[in-house]
Amino acid sequence: MNESEAVAIIRRAAYSVGGNFRRYQYRVCDPINGGNSMLGLSDFQAVEGKVIAIEEDVVVVQEGRKAIFVAFDLNNLDQVPSVGDKVKVTPYQRRRFDGKRLSDPVEEKHENGFVSKVYHLGEQASKIPGITADASQYLQDMAEQLANLPADSRRRITQVLIDAGAWKKPVQIFDVTEDADTHLLPKLVFHIEQENQKGTLSVTLDRAADAYVVALEEDGKEPVIREDCYFDDLGSVINEFIVHNDDWLKDRVEIIKKAAKKKAS
Repeated sequence: MNESEAVAIIRRAAYSVGGNFRRYQYRVCDPINGGNSMLGLSDFQAVEGKVIAIEEDVVVVQEGRKAIFVAFDLNNLDQVPSVGDKVKVTPYQRRRFDGKRLSDPVEEKHENGFVSKVYHLGEQASKIPGITADASQYLQDMAEQLANLPADSRRRITQVLIDAGAWKKPVQIFDVTEDADTHLLPKLVFHIEQENQKGTLSVTLDRAADAYVVALEEDGKEPVIREDCYFDDLGSVINEFIVHNDDWLKDRVEIIKKAAKKKAS
């Protein structure tokens, strides 16, 4: 979807609708790059409204009765609506290990029983829970890399794991101990549960080689292991193991009400 062409289509669609508004707002939902703001990459929010135009590879939705128009890439919709349909379109949104959106507030419980909601504006990383302040420096560095290293144009490594089902069960954490007789620690084990794939993916630091070992263990299959994986290869290796298509990026379309059929003349 070409953004300048999408804007031109929005303009035509907005004027064709009419209405008593003198100004209107618009946005183009770019599935590849997401939204950009002063705070960094942002995820588009769900839009509910009426499909007012479909031209080339652009679908334009008017949000409610407001003068707000949103363009979506037709090729990125999981189903294509018709002009006049009332729809809810939910673009891809990054999530945390609690299953909630990255943009959702985090609840913090206080000793007096009070619960507060904290918004982290511009949050980009989905941090691994359970990494305490007294964890080894090896483990802290490892968790930091997984949460911050990119896996693709939209996601960090942990967000790829979350999309593959890692949020459904606690992450298993194995740290270095004083009596450990192996150089293959620390180790993090993530639950994987998605269509046609169920098992675990582990990331282990080989301290002797200063590299990672990535292992995919699927139910009923032989483990797939990649050794000597350096930090700048982690994203591509994990993508290769658990990302099989671009369905995660699709805009989810819910057709709330079909357009009325035109009466035959």
